[in-house]
Amino acid sequence: MTTDAEHAIKLADLSATKGVPLGVNHNWRRQPLFVRALNDLSSGKIGPVRHVVSINSLPLFQLAGGMHDHWMFAHPTNVLFEQAPHPLSQIVDLIGNVTAVAPTWSSEKVLRGGKLFYTDWQMQIASESANAQLHLSFGGAFADARLHIIGVDGTIHIDQLNNLYTVDKRTKFIDAPDRFARSSKRAAESLWQAAAGLAGYAGSLMRVVGRKDVYYLGMKASVHDFYEQLGTHGSAKNNLETSLQVMRALDFASKEFNGPSELKQPVATAAPTLNPNAPRTLVIGGTGFIGRKIVEKFASEGGYVRVLGRNPRRIDDLVQQFSIEAVQGDVLNLDDLNRAAEGCDTIVHLVAGAPNDWAGFEELFIQGLENTVKVAAGEEPKRLLFASSIAALYLGNPSETITDETPPDSRPDDRCYYARAKILCELLIEKYRQEHDLQSVVMRPGIVIGPGAPVQHLGLGEWPSEVTCVRWGRNTSRPLPLVLVDDVADAFWRAADAPSDSVCGRAFNLVGDASLSADEYLAHLRKSSGRDFRLIKQSVSFWTGLELFKWTVKAAARKPENVRLTWREVAYRTGAAKFDNRIAKKILGWSPESDKDRLAERGLDNALEAV
Repeated sequence: MTTDAEHAIKLADLSATKGVPLGVNHNWRRQPLFVRALNDLSSGKIGPVRHVVSINSLPLFQLAGGMHDHWMFAHPTNVLFEQAPHPLSQIVDLIGNVTAVAPTWSSEKVLRGGKLFYTDWQMQIASESANAQLHLSFGGAFADARLHIIGVDGTIHIDQLNNLYTVDKRTKFIDAPDRFARSSKRAAESLWQAAAGLAGYAGSLMRVVGRKDVYYLGMKASVHDFYEQLGTHGSAKNNLETSLQVMRALDFASKEFNGPSELKQPVATAAPTLNPNAPRTLVIGGTGFIGRKIVEKFASEGGYVRVLGRNPRRIDDLVQQFSIEAVQGDVLNLDDLNRAAEGCDTIVHLVAGAPNDWAGFEELFIQGLENTVKVAAGEEPKRLLFASSIAALYLGNPSETITDETPPDSRPDDRCYYARAKILCELLIEKYRQEHDLQSVVMRPGIVIGPGAPVQHLGLGEWPSEVTCVRWGRNTSRPLPLVLVDDVADAFWRAADAPSDSVCGRAFNLVGDASLSADEYLAHLRKSSGRDFRLIKQSVSFWTGLELFKWTVKAAARKPENVRLTWREVAYRTGAAKFDNRIAKKILGWSPESDKDRLAERGLDNALEAV
């Protein structure tokens, strides 16, 4: 409602004074199973509530994605205002007015810029008639959200992610048969509800019934309530009271926090002196995993670096450390590009993303690159370093050796959208190079590993969970085309600094000297993390058949943007071809990591530490 309990009260008073409707979208209160629990409680099914346990262990994509400039990371307690109101609204409905909150926090994580974030929070919450425990955990691999309501005569248990609801209370039997009857009843109810949930999902997919996911239904009901409230020309008292009590609980918790909020920063050292002979570089899309490393490398070498991005604040820590200028802009806006490129002699194009459809890929990847190419080939020519990918090549032939002379895949329409976009981007660059004498260098990183990268790389296989990898193909012993992110940044720097006649018009495949097989990769993760990383082999034929089946089901359901992985795409993902990086090493003077143990330590252990 607000970020301050006193402000919330003033807002409620103002609403009453002005006669203006006030509502807060506490949509978790309107989830079907929670409404069912309130009805069961009002009928006395388990007697008065004595205690509530709310467990919420959920992913946080802003944390995993490095979006540490988000408001919820500005102070450790901000995440409570961002995430805790949902379960708190349920707790308040169950136990009544909050009288005290005692929070604890643990699992400290250092974010970019030195801010501290605590991934685990516990709150002891008291009211006049009952109490509750709230557990919040962010960034874990296994999502879990449960609500356990303990009454005088029984319990209600809600599995909020799997949409399961059980009531447990004594039967007419004595202890031993009573326990058997209750356990059997809960098991049967869970099995029946799980089957109904699967049928509902299938029916929703086929558009036979409406959407059944609990978050959608809760949101829909909450919005419906607000419009009913508008019709009565007043505030919904129950909703408003819940909101004020939620704010009261958050106010208690935030005022009890007394931990550090950021690391003590060392005394700042002077930024590297600019080298007048180094490239003056514009980096487009320099806020991501690879982009940050490239920006840091160019700046640390004494070069002037300007970064253009839609959210340049993501590199605030680098701006403070080096001589970097960060400007906001969009690669799709030619005026933004022209302004950002002024005074630069090198452009590094790193734009990436995951649009929902091919039109989005065409706009972001191809149109965005064409804008950059126009600027680079303009009145003041600039060297263009384009970050492509080995996905632009075809790696499905085990008898082929890929070199820097190998052309892009000749069948882009048989590849996934990402690979097709990279192939067409390379063809666009070649066209401009021939027609406008574009000074271009194409850089194709392999599977990039290192701090900040997810160890669950799609280059290995599909990851249905953080610890389960389903391999593309049944061969798990061949070397993977791995490369350290530091080595990628070093190759870009060398390509920017090299003589034009040695690098322009070329493509370089950035695959390191040392490598690991999929078996070795997963075994190392298992050993270093202590977690049960598993590798499952699946043939190309299996994958192709599965994709065809999924495509058929979606086609029957008339799902928009229905695409599938082709046999050629899956065959590419097996990485059967070998790489020869001798040309890149010779021309660039590039020396990627050649020791397998060091590769695993720098690429995987450091990445595991970061998460």
